[in-house]
Amino acid sequence: MRRESACASYNPWMESRYDPYAQWYADFTRDWSPSCLPYLPSNLHGQRVLDLACGVGTLSAMIAARGATVAAVDASARMLDQAAPVAGVDYRQGDATTTDWWNGTPFDGVVSNMALMDVEDLDAALATIATVASPHGWVLISVLHPCFPGRDDTGTLPSWSPEHGYSWEGWWTTNTDGVRGRVGAHHRMLSTYLNAIRRAGLDIVEVIEPPSDVPRDLVLRCRKTRRSVPATRAPESLARKISLDGRLTVVAGPNPPTNDGFCSDRVQVLHWRVDEPFGDVGTHLHRDSDEVYVVLEGGIDLIVDGSPVHASAGEAVTVGAGVPHALVAVQYPARGLTIRGPAIDDKVSSG
Repeated sequence: MRRESACASYNPWMESRYDPYAQWYADFTRDWSPSCLPYLPSNLHGQRVLDLACGVGTLSAMIAARGATVAAVDASARMLDQAAPVAGVDYRQGDATTTDWWNGTPFDGVVSNMALMDVEDLDAALATIATVASPHGWVLISVLHPCFPGRDDTGTLPSWSPEHGYSWEGWWTTNTDGVRGRVGAHHRMLSTYLNAIRRAGLDIVEVIEPPSDVPRDLVLRCRKTRRSVPATRAPESLARKISLDGRLTVVAGPNPPTNDGFCSDRVQVLHWRVDEPFGDVGTHLHRDSDEVYVVLEGGIDLIVDGSPVHASAGEAVTVGAGVPHALVAVQYPARGLTIRGPAIDDKVSSG
């Protein structure tokens, strides 16, 4: 674990409302379970993940336990000083609304757990997420549900200031003993969050409202907006026969190496011939794409999610997104197709 922030290196120009309450917050939330946790990928081996506005690093440690290397960024040095040293977690003091702390290497995943209510410039924070995320990475965001109506039985106030109502947006405090009472929070309408996410260049893949008697948390699964690959072929070249004589032919994909291949970001089709020993080095997975191995001649042996699978000529093996697998042996001479869709760069080594 490497820590780039401590009391001795506290940056006085990067003050946080949480600074005076860091010790209290660490104690008060010690038994809280991060709202994003149930919706994270179970296997994050080999991924680089950003925990933006990480607080005392509770979720950061849990992400690292799933195999990821974590950059845990928060504006409050005092909060970072409360974080427990964890292997695989790099704590950094940084402003969520800028990328000054970023080294330019995209993250495979970005999570922001119950933090955007604390950020004044929502658009800037979402722009940071969209900038640092890999083009085919995943994004998971949770906030206090903007429609949380409060609870009469506990005296908990709603997401919005009762004095101003739901449509009023801004920072306010409940003046009670909880986090919103001590630190305060920004209330925003649901539409404000959703529109800001789209405006930042992120697609909302799934809207999750964890089970509760009233709307309590809102979890949003997102990804960077995927734009179609520009057409690089003249219209008359899109319907032509493709020779399959080579050892490896890119029939279709985002960037076919020859003018014969079909340019597509929806599907990748590889035709292969093998006449000597061949196999993958280690296992891998594709985060968001499904893959199919079709055997036309010979046979192949794979390991799929730890189990051996054999396919002979006339058979196919399907591998869903997120499933670790490897081609371990080929009964040559062999010939087949590898089909994957969508045709995105989402391969991650998994062992």
